[in-house]
Formats: sequence, structure tokens, C-alpha cells
Amino acid sequence: MKTLLCGLALLAALTVWTPFACAQDALPEVTDKKPNPTVTFAKTWEEAVAEAKLLNVPIVVHSHGFF
Repeated sequence: MKTLLCGLALLAALTVWTPFACAQDALPEVTDKKPNPTVTFAKTWEEAVAEAKLLNVPIVVHSHGFF
């Protein structure tokens, strides 16, 4: 009897809350727009060194090959 009551309670809860959980208005709009860049990279090595000195941070160099 308890199992039947629990099952009915679960069914009632899902019936009531599912339309709210699946509302299409709550979903983000899908667009083809690219996000605006939030980080600008230095164009030259000198600019990178100047920025690193200004911010007092180390420069990390990463390379995937030899050029």
C-alpha cells in the first residue's frame, strides 16, 4: 500500500512540476553569433613584455613545434 501511495505521489509531483521544468521560455536563445572576445592578446613580444611588467606577472611561453 505504501509503495502505491509513493508511486502516486511521485506521479502527481512529476505531472505538476514537469511543465515548469521544461518551459521553453527558460531556455537560452540559440544564435549563430560568435561571442565577443574577452581577452586581447599582445600583437608583439615587446607588448607582451610591457604588459607583464605592468601587471607584475610572469610570461609563459608554450609552443607545439619548432619554427
